[in-house]
Amino acid sequence: MNNLHYEGLIGIIGGIYVLLMAYGVVPKNPKYPERLERGRRKFGRFMKIGGPFVIISGFLHLFGFYSTAEYDHTDFKDLKERIEALTPGESITDPKTGQKIILHKARDGSINDKGWYPAISHKIGLSVWFPEPYNSFTQETVGKDNADVINHVMGTTTVDGCRYIVSCTISSLIENNKNKDISKYVESFARAGEVIDEHDVIRDNMKGIYIKLSASQLFEGEFYLLKDRFIMIGVECPLDKYNIMSSQSKVYLGSIKFINTE
Repeated sequence: MNNLHYEGLIGIIGGIYVLLMAYGVVPKNPKYPERLERGRRKFGRFMKIGGPFVIISGFLHLFGFYSTAEYDHTDFKDLKERIEALTPGESITDPKTGQKIILHKARDGSINDKGWYPAISHKIGLSVWFPEPYNSFTQETVGKDNADVINHVMGTTTVDGCRYIVSCTISSLIENNKNKDISKYVESFARAGEVIDEHDVIRDNMKGIYIKLSASQLFEGEFYLLKDRFIMIGVECPLDKYNIMSSQSKVYLGSIKFINTE
């Protein structure tokens, strides 16, 4: 699991916790339940909208879209070292947050006749081609009343410094959100930089939004909101790798195929 910025997990964990709090999943035994419920009624709508945005930001940070200084927190460094030491099939659980991380594959995949590495995830519900062998892992947060939040991630980094990522957040909180709108997710993401292009896209009868933007890196990708899951398929490259990104992203995004989910 090299070439990942593990401090991004802080944003992912924080966003998940905000969602769980908004829906009353945590804390399980609050010291002041009436005070907590008043706060939830007052800020619950904002938390339900803002939580997914924080999760998205965490994924972008995880794969290096944001350029920030390294964290010095001792506890986090210990968690980072434990994650990097995982081998496929192993998992770790953070005792403070209850977050479980399971490594499925590390630099895995077989090259096809086009020179790409096909990857398929029935958990996410899609297949895609990567330009290099890829990593995959799952991050789980267990909640009560079936309000678990699960993040499935596949990704790789090329020798040119381009990162390819497929991330999927699955939860009944998404499925039960009556006001879910894919454009709100993308609108928040677009604030990270200058939007070069944005338009609707349809793949296998699935409607999504395509976006290309420039910030500290170039990003190009697609977003989908399907039943109980939010999916992002993207590639980001250094600003001076625009030509490489343009040619490879066409193959990468063009290889997306949605399949039956678990």
